[in-house]
Amino acid sequence: MKKLLISILVVAAANAAQAQNNSLSFSQSGNGNQAGFVSQKGTGNTGSIAVVGDNNRSGLDQRGTNERATITQRGNANTSNAIAYYGSDNQATITQNGESNYAFSTSYQASSNVLSIVQEGNNNSGRVGANYGSNYNALSLTQTGEGNRGQLLSFGSVNSTATLIQTGDGNQVGSGFKMGDWDLYSYQIQADQSQVFITQLGDNNAVGVKQGWGSFQTANVLQEGNSNLGHISTSGDNSAASLIQTGNGNESLVHASGNDNAASHLQTGNNNYGGANSYQGSNNTASLTQTGDGNQGGASAGRGDDNTVSVTQTGNQNRGYAEQSYGNGNQAMLTQLGDANDARLSQQGSFNSASLRQEGNNNRVEHLEYRYNPAIQRGDSNALTLTQTSDGNLLQFGQFGNGNSATITQGPLQ
Repeated sequence: MKKLLISILVVAAANAAQAQNNSLSFSQSGNGNQAGFVSQKGTGNTGSIAVVGDNNRSGLDQRGTNERATITQRGNANTSNAIAYYGSDNQATITQNGESNYAFSTSYQASSNVLSIVQEGNNNSGRVGANYGSNYNALSLTQTGEGNRGQLLSFGSVNSTATLIQTGDGNQVGSGFKMGDWDLYSYQIQADQSQVFITQLGDNNAVGVKQGWGSFQTANVLQEGNSNLGHISTSGDNSAASLIQTGNGNESLVHASGNDNAASHLQTGNNNYGGANSYQGSNNTASLTQTGDGNQGGASAGRGDDNTVSVTQTGNQNRGYAEQSYGNGNQAMLTQLGDANDARLSQQGSFNSASLRQEGNNNRVEHLEYRYNPAIQRGDSNALTLTQTSDGNLLQFGQFGNGNSATITQGPLQ
């Protein structure tokens, strides 16, 4: 077997026109390996490339001050790139153990960036990026297992942090709403002080994260189990979205848009589906919590300001949806305890409040005339309080006008 071992040390003269204190250590062992591009400019740069195996390709380009880059590849047919342009105090680390892994790390016109990719296993892909004039970014991608794909990008943002950890096989981040589409989602665009944290533990999980125009945005995703699918999109100022899925075969859509909005979704169990949405307004909060199997739920704090919508499902095969269509200062809370309960509520207007609680099995709340359509509370300053206990209760409800109040209890006779 043909072996190649190269060690390079470059130290510029102290009185050079552009003071340099660069150091490069380069080593290859195996067949068909390529160093790719190696370039250093500036002061205090340190680069190290070590390749063990066959048909590996590596690249390193640093231009600036106090930049550090390390590329280590073990195995065969791995590809990596580490690039830092026009900045200072940048760090880039790429480590790949296994075969047929791909990694990409980039930073343009940015300072104080820390870029790190670690992949262990086979057939993993990764992207980490901080572009334009962004500063103080910390991007990290860690994948353990096989067949994982990841993507974290940040465009023109300041003080952004993105962290991705995938453990298992066949996990995807950046697939977005089209499964397997590499170029969609998992990015931050001109968002100041944005943070994205994604952790997937298990196999065949997929999540797409998108943060748009604005600042102070936060998106957190944790998926633990197998074959879970999550979508998160935040847009606007001070938006926050959080998704936690524990179990198998769960799917969630979380969206927060506007000013000072928050949306969160917690799923524990299997084959649950739901979403939380807060958009087109200020100080809206939507939360959905599902515990059990086969539940479907949705919480939407829609067009308006200072709306709060909360849906909690505990049990199996429950259906629960609560939405605030339009208006200000509304509150809606739906709680389901048991199995096969169905409740749907829509509020339209301002300063309305609704509290629905189902305890038991096979209880229903729906429209006055149309089955499987939501009960409606329309107008201003209306109030609804509903309690269903035992099994098989049905309420068909509609309240229209202003200043109305309804309290309803359904259950066994005392």
